Amino acid sequence: MAYCTSAQLEAQISELGQAQTTAETGTSIDATILDEVIDQAGNKMNLYLMAKYTVPITAADALPILVPICVTIATYLLYKRRLIASKNDQIVEDYKLAIEELKMIREDGGLPGLGDSAIGTEPAIEDYEPIVGSETQVFGTVLQSF
Repeated sequence: MAYCTSAQLEAQISELGQAQTTAETGTSIDATILDEVIDQAGNKMNLYLMAKYTVPITAADALPILVPICVTIATYLLYKRRLIASKNDQIVEDYKLAIEELKMIREDGGLPGLGDSAIGTEPAIEDYEPIVGSETQVFGTVLQSF
């Protein structure tokens, strides 16, 4: 799932900038590549978020936090396509900050509107079944008692 749209990305990168980073001619936007990059950004976000939440996250309260992160990652990926991301320190720094924010969300939670949708919680100790058996290992072979 994409957490941002091409219109939201256009607020970060001009239409000309999008054309230069997506199309081979650099004069018009290649919408297919733009959609692929936005999907890649969403997939990268899901890799971090899936440790804590069920993805994709659709809660309206969480989207104001996730949309700017997606735009930042998609911007980096667009510039990376043309091998010019490393030449723009601000894009690289913004990308690193977005990844750090995803790590903080993964570690500490912090997405509003998700309530109990967090996953990966440990069950209480009383929920565990004891393992009982009478198998004995002798010389690398397991012997079972009947």
